[in-house]
Amino acid sequence: MIILRFDVQGEYVAAKARRAFAKVNRLFDGRKGISVKMGLELYKCLVRPHLEFAVAAWASVQDKGVRLMEKIQYECLRQITGAYCHSSADALDVICNILPIRLQIQELCTREFLKILRKPTTNTL
Repeated sequence: MIILRFDVQGEYVAAKARRAFAKVNRLFDGRKGISVKMGLELYKCLVRPHLEFAVAAWASVQDKGVRLMEKIQYECLRQITGAYCHSSADALDVICNILPIRLQIQELCTREFLKILRKPTTNTL
């Protein structure tokens, strides 16, 4: 699917991440399902890549998409840990040892920028 508007791209990424987490969420069966540690690993491996894919190209366009991704991360972490709905998103990030999505986006953008700077001057880019 080709998407040319960045606000639509944010919504598309959010929908993909929600679908991926729905698959992970089925593995939780109250206290009889998978552990919190395993849930966090599945989140990092299956959901987070959807939020981070090609973010260096579109992250600086609007804050709306980043807020949407923060909301999805909060919902996922809350369900994985079994936290209450009024729990702090920042506290969940610390407890789960996961970078907040804004910082992760900044890190990914910085890495891409450094890759561009390291290219030889003869490169056509």
